[in-house]
Amino acid sequence: MLMHVWLHKLGGLVGLSDPVDEGVREVLRDAANRSRTVMLEPLGGSDDGTDLEAVLESVEDHALVMRLAPGVMNRRLEKGEHIRISIQGETAVEEGEVEVIAPWSSSGKSGKQRGYRVTIPASLVEVQRRGSQRISVAFDLSPKVAIRDPDSGDFLADGQILDLSEMGLRVYIPTGMPLLRRQMIFIKADFPAPFAGFEGTCEVVRAGRAKSGEGQVVGLKLLEPVEALRQTLDKLRALHDARFKRRSKGGEP
Repeated sequence: MLMHVWLHKLGGLVGLSDPVDEGVREVLRDAANRSRTVMLEPLGGSDDGTDLEAVLESVEDHALVMRLAPGVMNRRLEKGEHIRISIQGETAVEEGEVEVIAPWSSSGKSGKQRGYRVTIPASLVEVQRRGSQRISVAFDLSPKVAIRDPDSGDFLADGQILDLSEMGLRVYIPTGMPLLRRQMIFIKADFPAPFAGFEGTCEVVRAGRAKSGEGQVVGLKLLEPVEALRQTLDKLRALHDARFKRRSKGGEP
């Protein structure tokens, strides 16, 4: 093991490409074969509230090809930008850090597809079980959430849910009083049919200004499990899985 680490560092010093563990490549190839959903999260302290949803299109010798889901080109990644990728598996989520190499595009039966070519992560870490997997909902559902003080019931802000899991959710708040980290709030979320809305008490675990400069993006942790949310997530997972299977076969979105 020490010899492997020493060779890895030596390769970097002499200008050789960093070796990628074959186990990592195996996981990536399997994810590409199954058209797994991948969330792309820009690093570096900026957050515009729009993590990109993509599919792992293919694994090349020195790069991954990420095909973006339709409608998510509102956030452009730049060459050399470092991002975190979260591969959504059937039972777990695995994360790694990569660097953007260049934009990618391809034309097929379903029209022009766009995405990015990124470096292969040196390692992948299992960070979430299926129950805490985040699902993006901002583009196709645009669910709303009303935020109130849990004690007085006073209205604080309205927001839009960006993504959610059984553990919590991420919300964009365009106007209103800024929320503070560790603040306790009560939320009521509304989804379009057939998805159920839900309500619950949350703690603000992340709060920052949206990259656009307007409004705030907050990460909320639910203090107790919410059954209505679990049911909505089950329907969303089924919808996403069916949608990406159609796209992988060249069908319509």
